[in-house]
Amino acid sequence: MSVQENAKKLNDPPLGPLVDTVEVPQGTSRISCDGGGALGHPVIWLTLIVQPSGGTLAVCPYCSRQFVSK
Repeated sequence: MSVQENAKKLNDPPLGPLVDTVEVPQGTSRISCDGGGALGHPVIWLTLIVQPSGGTLAVCPYCSRQFVSK
């Protein structure tokens, strides 16, 4: 494989999203996150913040999972 082919492979976009996004029901103000699965993280409670677009957003500081409502 040539250097150019290797460089192209390294610069290809990822196969899927790198961050998990969870849609929550409208009107929800707090949500818990445990990282999911057996190798998760401690349970924490997050407060959804109103965004300029009108929806709400919270991002878990452990696993970067995003909780959104539209």
